[in-house]
Amino acid sequence: MIEHTELVLQARHILTPEIVVGAASGESGFVAVRNGVIVAVGASEDAAPWVASADRVIDLDDATVTAGLVDAHIHPVLGLAMARGLDLSGITSWADARRALTAYVAEQESGWILGWGLDPAVFEGRKFDNSLFDGIADGRLVFIVLFDAHSALASQRALEEAGVTGREEFVDSARVSLGDDGRPNGALLELSAQALVQRMLPEQTFDERVDALGRLLAAMAQSGLTGGQMLDLGAEDSFDLLDELERWGDLPIRLRISPWIMPGYVDEDLERMVRLQGRHGRRWHVRGIKLMIDGTIDNGTAWLMQPDTHGESRSSLWLDPGEYARAVAFFHERCIPTTTHAIGDEGISYVARTIGAQPSNGTVHRIE
Repeated sequence: MIEHTELVLQARHILTPEIVVGAASGESGFVAVRNGVIVAVGASEDAAPWVASADRVIDLDDATVTAGLVDAHIHPVLGLAMARGLDLSGITSWADARRALTAYVAEQESGWILGWGLDPAVFEGRKFDNSLFDGIADGRLVFIVLFDAHSALASQRALEEAGVTGREEFVDSARVSLGDDGRPNGALLELSAQALVQRMLPEQTFDERVDALGRLLAAMAQSGLTGGQMLDLGAEDSFDLLDELERWGDLPIRLRISPWIMPGYVDEDLERMVRLQGRHGRRWHVRGIKLMIDGTIDNGTAWLMQPDTHGESRSSLWLDPGEYARAVAFFHERCIPTTTHAIGDEGISYVARTIGAQPSNGTVHRIE
């Protein structure tokens, strides 16, 4: 006799792991749930006793039922700080980008002009600089994050207000791009360079960020995600935001948080990351470490075996890649898995060699 169940889903297609790998063919069937746990998955002809035992039966007709998806690389908290203002994603031409900026700037009487999602394709062979704003936002404070978040464009006034000279030195290979006149041209490559202007942007209140994060995670859940790996702890109050959300209810998706270690770390930073392991709320926990060996192809900050057609992408994000390898070895020795952003072929090769050099202890590392 079938025990009582709360829910039975019936559908034309039940996507099981066996179907995904080709070991079984898809057919109509059912999924039975008891106490929040799937207790049975079967064909339609076997559904009757389960249906009879259920409090609720939902017939999804020709829909496909699949296990919840897990996104292995998300930045929900950090991303909210970047995705502010005008959404430029999907625009790939110079004319369309300028048209969108013109309309948006006209609506903003004062203050900062913020935007995100800018595709470098819009430059159509032009130099990557703030000439995109010419005649549109002259004299305005403008900060636009590119679609990969590894670079940004700032207006001349924003550069001046931030005191950016182009002579800044960073703990990594980030840089302020210079024009033919030797002055900053608005392109800020990698996070350290972006921070020169970002620190001046108007801050969102804690409550605003809690609300925005809740809505973002809910939208992720509605798209089919049940979990995600948050590969940063870029906002110092990330735990506070999550704790506040959990004061009101469960997070819409589960989060595994892997804080990052960036170039310029000291030993105390490594030890602090170890102490964070296992910290948790009801539906989030800290496990693992995120690192980055290089930037992106689009910005010329990847680490390639051969320079790109602009003579760029020739180096690691780390001024001394050996410091990256030291961090991986430190965490490996403590059985803490790492996830490394690696884009260029030389960067991927270096990370693979670094991981391969670690003695076997069951710890699994990953290249992003």
